[in-house]
Amino acid sequence: AASYMSHTMALFFAVYFLWMLVRFTRNWRWYDLALAAVFAVGLLLTRELSAVVIGVAASAYLLGGQWRALRERATTIWPVFVFALSIIVCGVVVYLLYNRLQTGSAMLSPRTLFFPGDRYGFGQGIGFYGQHTFAAGMVILDQLLTILLIDLYGWPFYLTLALLPLTFLRRDKSTRWDIFCALLLIVFTLAQAGYFYHGIYLGPRHLFETLPFLLLLTARGVTGLAAVLARVGRALGALRPTPTQTLAMGVAGALLIALIACNLFYYSPRQAQIFQGYTGLPVSMKVDAATLYGFHPNQAIVLTNNWYIYNYILWPLNDPALHGETLYAYAPSPDVVQQLHAAYPNRTLYMSQVAPNGTVTFVRI
Repeated sequence: AASYMSHTMALFFAVYFLWMLVRFTRNWRWYDLALAAVFAVGLLLTRELSAVVIGVAASAYLLGGQWRALRERATTIWPVFVFALSIIVCGVVVYLLYNRLQTGSAMLSPRTLFFPGDRYGFGQGIGFYGQHTFAAGMVILDQLLTILLIDLYGWPFYLTLALLPLTFLRRDKSTRWDIFCALLLIVFTLAQAGYFYHGIYLGPRHLFETLPFLLLLTARGVTGLAAVLARVGRALGALRPTPTQTLAMGVAGALLIALIACNLFYYSPRQAQIFQGYTGLPVSMKVDAATLYGFHPNQAIVLTNNWYIYNYILWPLNDPALHGETLYAYAPSPDVVQQLHAAYPNRTLYMSQVAPNGTVTFVRI
């Protein structure tokens, strides 16, 4: 996925961690648990909260459900857990060393160095407003779930998650896995209340790692609806079992087709309009982003005194090593302009200026 966000990579590590852990509880092969540990480390190095929540919840459910088998294999399986634990410990050491190299302190992340309020939890000194409370966390959840209902499938608002409870109306041996998916979905969603920012200007991205559970439970909900309709038909005695099952599947399929049509013919075209020329800037801040993207003179530095424009548009265009033909900088004052000129004497400086109607011009300094 073309994204600077870490959620896509976190989902990758989470899915393979879960897959390897499930394989281990089925076959008890040492390398499955070792690979699960490797992917757990990858998740930790990508998004710490996701690693803790998914790792603990999934391990508790899957290994706790197999405690009898573990007890029977206790004498032979403990070295496998020791080896996996050693991989986890190595990953934690790498995480701490990375922090040490980047910030000078193993316990201080670059994210916190950039913004000291960027911490998980409740209390003073957290978040944009100097305090994060449980009530604010509930508002965060409300905002995340609201945008999830809009963005997940492009279905009518109140139908997005309506199929999930129907999963548990089925009568088969897969209910254990339905509970597993629901558990991970609920725990991970509730955990987001402890983070001060919803991030919904890019959609429900803090719930991105719940996507596998949402997809599986929705699919199971469609077949659960069909199973319920079939049972109702047989109870009424109006039809024989086989036609009843076929009719029930037809009704559930028709509903699914109607929901997908809503996405294709209403939601997706509207989204294409909304995100045409999308910058992430406040709606009131008009700017011709195409002009900003298209202006890249050689051996130059393009400046802006607007923090939003720099943060949302120009900064990602920089060469990470700052050796590119065109560099982009935030210059809120003349002193900063002078410092940049002194640091890069061989580069031409251009100040970008944005008119009230969004038109962009560049003035050579």
